Amino acid sequence: MEMDLPKLINDKIINGYSNKTKEEVCKNLLGVYGNYAATTYFKSIYKDVDNEVSIYDESGKEITKADISFVDNENNQTFVEVKAATQILANARNYVDDKEYEYHNLKARELNIIKYKQIGKKLINQVTKLSSTGKKVCVVIFSGCTLDDDIKKKLEKMKVEVITLATDIISLEEEINNIVENIHKHFQKGSKKRN
Repeated sequence: MEMDLPKLINDKIINGYSNKTKEEVCKNLLGVYGNYAATTYFKSIYKDVDNEVSIYDESGKEITKADISFVDNENNQTFVEVKAATQILANARNYVDDKEYEYHNLKARELNIIKYKQIGKKLINQVTKLSSTGKKVCVVIFSGCTLDDDIKKKLEKMKVEVITLATDIISLEEEINNIVENIHKHFQKGSKKRN
């Protein structure tokens, strides 16, 4: 996952802060951590572990990139899609209320459901592209992630293994949110002192 972290923090937290940009930064940082943790996990078990591996169609056109690729002990290549999200949904009925939305804010709750359903849709689309290669595909999620039963069934039907790593994604997301908030507060204080 390529990212210019200083530019991201400067543009989205120091100079352009909003709830939307905070969420964008947190999502990117979760993705970076997720890919790092999954890569470390696979490197401890397998050989030839690579990141951001291009996948091509029959005409040679790049159709997507696998987050990770590795060669297993039987010399078979596997493509990996990493999802560092607290929920991956297909249906609103499977939504689990986040603490901040569980009481009154129905609009925010609705937006959260839409966000998690988009994650589910993107996951299935990506796995479909990776599976089109004929190679084995697996999905990495993290402890605490709510994976919708309908998504699980689709993945099982496509013979996709789901691996859950031990990191608690809910605590990690809270911690990253706090760090981003603290960075914003720090630079806000600094700009007030200069004025």
